[in-house]
Amino acid sequence: MTRPYGAVVPTVAAQEHSLGSVFRSPGDVLLPVGLLAFALAELSGAPQIPRHIAIPGAVLMSVPLLWRRRRPLIVAGVVAGAFAAQTLLGVPHNAQLASLVAILVVSYSVGCYASRRSAAWGIVLIAAPGMATVPANPEWTPSDFGFAGLVVVGAWAAGRVVRARTVEARSQASRAEALAAASEERARLAIEAERRRIARELHDIVAHNLSLMVLQAGAAEQIVETDPRQAVAPLRTIQETGRRALEDMKLLLGILRGSDPDEGLRPQPGIDDIGELVDQVRATGLRIDMTTEGTPQPLAAGVGLSAYRVVQEALTNVMKHAPAADVTVRLRYALDRLDIDVTNTGPIVATEVGEESGLGGMRDRVRLFGGELHAGRTDDGGFRVDARLPITRPPRDDDPGPDL
Repeated sequence: MTRPYGAVVPTVAAQEHSLGSVFRSPGDVLLPVGLLAFALAELSGAPQIPRHIAIPGAVLMSVPLLWRRRRPLIVAGVVAGAFAAQTLLGVPHNAQLASLVAILVVSYSVGCYASRRSAAWGIVLIAAPGMATVPANPEWTPSDFGFAGLVVVGAWAAGRVVRARTVEARSQASRAEALAAASEERARLAIEAERRRIARELHDIVAHNLSLMVLQAGAAEQIVETDPRQAVAPLRTIQETGRRALEDMKLLLGILRGSDPDEGLRPQPGIDDIGELVDQVRATGLRIDMTTEGTPQPLAAGVGLSAYRVVQEALTNVMKHAPAADVTVRLRYALDRLDIDVTNTGPIVATEVGEESGLGGMRDRVRLFGGELHAGRTDDGGFRVDARLPITRPPRDDDPGPDL
């Protein structure tokens, strides 16, 4: 079953959550390690900085960055708090280059990996400790703090932009995957429909023609010893039936191989060929009475083929299950439909007629055009096939119609 489109494309919340994987590349580990090394190197070149404060501060502002994707708000709070604490405890701003880099990284991380509401609180969480350090740095002017704030907000905004583009890219990839899955499902259903169509055609061709050949062969066997000349007629019928079956098989094989349909492949039969079909079956000795009621109307090619196949399959079943029965074939044209009635008298001497006798294929053909088919025993022990096909407008010359 095809999955609903919404079940394939993840929600925005799911897309956003997937951005927060703990480690996605070696850089996620190298960045905190490198930043810690840079902070320690910076401290080694400035002996006047209180190391008992600066070293723990460097660790708290670098190691938590390992979790900056998964827990950006917590990491932001730890880094910003460590920065404010070491500043208030005597480490000047101008000696905290590594710390400033850590603030920029965590600002970007909050913008990129936190949801919209969390990201807004995150920038406040970063800015508040920084504002608390203003009294500890009297040498900084308002423009210095303004520039620092602008840089921090810029890093946060860059993270939001990257996040939006990443979510959109993943959504587009998910939609493309959903469309590809839907296309694959449609192709699979089309293949299954084509297999069923070919199976129906093979059944109609093989079952009907073989039934004719078996009956004719039986007739020839009965008279070949007493009147060899009379046996010639059923033998010729067998030959003609076999030739016609081979032509039909050639048509189907041509379709399967992708051959040009004009390469000697005769057209599919239609409603006008039912009379010839009845005459062909009569030649086997089956007694058939055919009538047509109403004013014949032009039918679409697919409807005409379905009507022909219904009559063909019904007569084939009679030959197999009740070869001594009398058969009535009635075609009735109404204003908006074609009624097909094939009834035979009893007794049915062969196996029970069921779906294996081609009734399922007939129903599929009729339902394809919105029609109905009923089949079952009659009160006198015979069998009846009753089909109703809607009369549809034949296609234009440039419209091939349904391919059955």
